[in-house]
Amino acid sequence: MNTILICGNHHRNLYMIKELQKIPSVKIKKIFIFKREEINPTPPANLNEDLKKLWKIHFNKREKAEEKLKLNLEVYEKQIIKINSLEEIRKLDKADICFVSGIPKVEKKLLKILPEYTINFHLGLLPFYKGMITGFWPFYLLQPTFFGITFHVINENLDEGEIIHQKTPQLSKGDGMHEVITKGIISGMADLSKIITFVQKRLDSKIKPQFDKKLKLKGKFYKKSDWKPEMLKLIYEKYNDKIVDFYLDGKIKCQKPKLIKIK
Repeated sequence: MNTILICGNHHRNLYMIKELQKIPSVKIKKIFIFKREEINPTPPANLNEDLKKLWKIHFNKREKAEEKLKLNLEVYEKQIIKINSLEEIRKLDKADICFVSGIPKVEKKLLKILPEYTINFHLGLLPFYKGMITGFWPFYLLQPTFFGITFHVINENLDEGEIIHQKTPQLSKGDGMHEVITKGIISGMADLSKIITFVQKRLDSKIKPQFDKKLKLKGKFYKKSDWKPEMLKLIYEKYNDKIVDFYLDGKIKCQKPKLIKIK
């Protein structure tokens, strides 16, 4: 299957390249890598010392957890190409599928020349957690069972395309927030071959993506501005990054989500 990849340059995004390269039926035609913000950003100067400390704890934990994905980022940094490099895509032979992860909203002019099955690896369960920083919100809202990943077709509206497959990671005692997120990435990417097979069957049968207009009315869309450093107090001071333990010990009650899965 002729494949295009468009992804951010964080471990969580680049891991998709590593896993797709393992699938024999996948022929990667081109990789476009988008330069994101720093993986471990410096805290803003206007934060007080307590919040700066929590900021450093949070992003240090993220960086350490994602190192388990074992990627040499320097290899990928050399491949960075502007996300809206339309001419680069037009030059390619027709692709069957495109995977995206960790990039800004795909503009209409780019969407028009990408395959119908352009699939986003969304770090969050749709439609519950749309938008930005979607790995954080289930923990902040004390719903660790609602963290998971979603493969969905993209369209003009963010996070409202057809949901193809979802998965949640196994929660274990001692898991911090970032450990769960990394487990979710690994677990979700392990199902890439299922996505490839599903799309190939759709293409063979000439079945187009099935868009559900009701998705727009479900869940919440989180903006980057919704996240505040002060929120880290709940994760790291009140619960000491042990929200999973509190759930497994029965001290936090939350239901398990109903997932959409490829059979």
